[in-house]
Amino acid sequence: MVLVTLEACAKLRTRVTEACRRDLSRIFAAWLRCEGEQMAEFVSVAAQAAKREGADQDFQTVAVLGYAADAGLLSGPQVAVLKKGLTRVAGRTPVVNGVPMAFCVDAVGILGVAVGARAIADAGIINQVAQWITGFLRSSYETDGVQDWQRALFAFADVKLGGPLRLLMPNSAEIADVRTALRAKGTIAAGNGKHAREDALQTLALSIEEPTEGTDCDRMALRLAALEWVIHTVGLPPSQRALDALAYDSANHRENQVFVMDAPTPSMDRVLQTDPVWTIRGTQKTPMPLTRLGGEVVWINPSGSEEPEDPVLTAEEEQEIAGITLSARTELRSEVEAVFGGAAWPAATAIIEPFRRYAIKVYDVNAKVCRRASSARGRDFNEVLGSMARNLLSEMFGIEWEKSPGDRVVRIDWQCGAEGWTGKEFRVIAGNDPDPSCLYHELIGDAIKYRYRFHDVPPDPIPGEPPGINLSNTEWWDYIGLKERHNLAMAIQPYLEDRKLHWQAVQPLPRANDASVDMVTVPGSNASRPSQDMHVAKESRKAKKQPRRNTKYEGIDQALAEISKARPRNHEEVFRFLDDRKIPIPNRKPFKPACGWLKGFKQDQHRASAWLSQVWGRLELPAFARGPKK
Repeated sequence: MVLVTLEACAKLRTRVTEACRRDLSRIFAAWLRCEGEQMAEFVSVAAQAAKREGADQDFQTVAVLGYAADAGLLSGPQVAVLKKGLTRVAGRTPVVNGVPMAFCVDAVGILGVAVGARAIADAGIINQVAQWITGFLRSSYETDGVQDWQRALFAFADVKLGGPLRLLMPNSAEIADVRTALRAKGTIAAGNGKHAREDALQTLALSIEEPTEGTDCDRMALRLAALEWVIHTVGLPPSQRALDALAYDSANHRENQVFVMDAPTPSMDRVLQTDPVWTIRGTQKTPMPLTRLGGEVVWINPSGSEEPEDPVLTAEEEQEIAGITLSARTELRSEVEAVFGGAAWPAATAIIEPFRRYAIKVYDVNAKVCRRASSARGRDFNEVLGSMARNLLSEMFGIEWEKSPGDRVVRIDWQCGAEGWTGKEFRVIAGNDPDPSCLYHELIGDAIKYRYRFHDVPPDPIPGEPPGINLSNTEWWDYIGLKERHNLAMAIQPYLEDRKLHWQAVQPLPRANDASVDMVTVPGSNASRPSQDMHVAKESRKAKKQPRRNTKYEGIDQALAEISKARPRNHEEVFRFLDDRKIPIPNRKPFKPACGWLKGFKQDQHRASAWLSQVWGRLELPAFARGPKK
């Protein structure tokens, strides 16, 4: 099923590219998908449309500019052109001599006008466009010969204009992919309604069917957008068991295992069925190419060598970090569950304080320990403090915590084919997307499930109906989106800045290349103070105290640097990479007793994560990003 779905995507991309000839159809397809290559054409076509004036500024031209405005691609002068075009279009007569004009049944065009009016946020123009469209939209919706996918776009346009006609979204199985594509654009909340999960499953089933020769290119673009969204954003559903994918080597007629898909086990637990995010993790067995935005291709192929260990942090220091982090995380989980255990669903502000306390505790213990390490390695402690704050917020709230829905972000499109994983960076307009790899999503998800189990128990399944037919998970989407994560992160960031100033002021360290002041440890305390009279004597001993980096640990550092180029989503993926590349394990807990990176992580997740966080920060590697979700 996995390879069939990927093949269907490839075929649909080709069909859409070949069939969509008019500018409006090409822009509609690009607006649905918002991928790198399509965005370049999007900008070009929109720029040409903005140059048209007078009679050349027809209905389709205004719709093109409307989609561009919704994607945030128009400049100030181009927005002014769109406003003039919307006013012009809203003055057109929809019926001439009893015959409706062609634009009345152009669902893609009407939607473009509606989203454009909403995007410019001019109340006068929105009202003018709404009055014009409502004069004929219901008649278009009810016209014989109009297909359900077109009615879905009509209903979407009605919603964008405030829903004056209350047009119903068609619920036929044949357009499950259309509803899924609209969910991807934020038209329908991904957790809203009874059929979100069933629509995603049906989208995968529809992908097997070949579009007929007469299928409208706009209809194919909707299916392609839905299918890509299910694969890349939601993940293949639990019912689709993904077995080992094998590539056939025609040279010697044998099968070589290229990658392994680890699928979740289906569950009849009603609470687990409310979770709107499903993922299947893949483990790559061969080097992976990643194409950067600029066209540079980097290969993820780390290597290492066997040598004795010489750690930067002592086992006691790592144990201290792991212990405090584990304790703080347990307290955070308990506090969040208490917030969600009240009489009503909590406001978003109710969870600020628990996450703030957790962030400060984890930051302080890392700052305390890294102070010594940064001094020993000649690092600027101020830079280390800044990196720790950013990495902590990324680990807590996801790599895009500084972004809001509507901002442009860089993501990686991971494709899994016969030769394994290949990645390609692309720019996209962020939606209110969840990030299941971050700590916030994990704890909030567990707290929501806790509430479903003991306070808002889901109804029993309806006999004879699909298991999730009467389930709703709208509550999830009040908490797990990018908007909520961004707001919470921005509320906590000033407190981390305060702690950064605290560590800079209480126990200042010299900068990396400052040779005029050395530090002397005060016996019986962790404090240090400047020493001038002992500077000459200590200078000769300084080199002896510098930690020696042997080839084994240099190999681990090199491997982690290579792995960071793939922008892994979480710590577990990094340990999987290390195991796959057979990187020698260090002589420390939990890796050595477990005889493996991933096994060590699973046996003692907090100690393993503490080690990785320190090394990752020491190497100044980029914060974790979204990985392939299949």
